[in-house]
Amino acid sequence: MTIDADLLDLLASHWAMLRPAIPEAARLGARWEQMSTAFVEREDGVAVAHAGVLWIPMVIDGEARPVAGVHAVCTAATHR
Repeated sequence: MTIDADLLDLLASHWAMLRPAIPEAARLGARWEQMSTAFVEREDGVAVAHAGVLWIPMVIDGEARPVAGVHAVCTAATHR
């Protein structure tokens, strides 16, 4: 599974360094689509908004607990 080109275009329109960073991270074993749960709004099949959720394992007071983080929240300029 790979990240869709239209979603990559949306993300790169906000964070230009993500375009080369996502494939480089995948080459190193950290695949975006496996690390993040994407919530994507599409219009006519094109990504116009994204919010990602990351699972972050943590130890709090000596106890392992799952924690979530929201990241890469963006909306196409035409849809703001």
